[in-house]
Amino acid sequence: MVFKYELILSTVLLLTSASSSLISYKSNNHDWDHLLFAQQWPEAVCEEANDQGKYKCEIPSMTKTWTVHGLWPNLGSTTGPKFCNKSWKFDVSKIESILPKLDIAWPNLYKDRGRTFLWKHEWERHGTCAASLDSLRGEMKYFSTGLSLNKKYDVLGALSKRGISPRPQQYRTEDVIKALQEEFGRRICITCFKNTKAQMVLKEARICLNKSLDIIDCPNNCNKKCLAVEKLDYHQIASTASGFVHDVFLISLLSMFTVQVFVLN
Repeated sequence: MVFKYELILSTVLLLTSASSSLISYKSNNHDWDHLLFAQQWPEAVCEEANDQGKYKCEIPSMTKTWTVHGLWPNLGSTTGPKFCNKSWKFDVSKIESILPKLDIAWPNLYKDRGRTFLWKHEWERHGTCAASLDSLRGEMKYFSTGLSLNKKYDVLGALSKRGISPRPQQYRTEDVIKALQEEFGRRICITCFKNTKAQMVLKEARICLNKSLDIIDCPNNCNKKCLAVEKLDYHQIASTASGFVHDVFLISLLSMFTVQVFVLN
């Protein structure tokens, strides 16, 4: 009888051990089959941050277009893997030569979190997984690729060419998606959020890439949330808007001065 109980106990322990090993294996599965390249509209990011009161958001004066959020390995329709090598910590000295470009095209907009906050987060969460690809192995390759993709996939230009420019008006959600897909030739994802005025605001454009960094179709349900509303807001960057007002003021002032001189003559 004692032998029987010992045999049962041994079997239970063996199964528990096997189950634990299986769970451990699944949690360490770092496979991925495509990349999601996310670009964000800075004004929308700051509007959302201000609405939530979480961060002090500030857009760099040299930033006039969509900026990089991240380059994320994904598997099928799932997100991740993430944090594939927790010992591979972010080292800003590895990307020192491209810091001026990153400050403009891949900036951390949350100024109360420090200059390198976003880069550190993106590298350790996503870059360490993307590093399984030789072309993205290491901080320099990963961030340089993000900068190159930002130039290649010009969201601001793609939308502007089709009459969708940041201004105080709304655009049909379907038109925004169609404009991007016509420009880039594949299914593109957008994200949006609801502001304090209960308006849906265009926030991100996401492009899917294979491991050769060629564009592919993103999952066909990725626009479900934004398509739930008919129209989106696409606000002008505040610094650009104020600059425009300033230029108009100067032009008006110059015109008045010219008229005054003409009358005196």
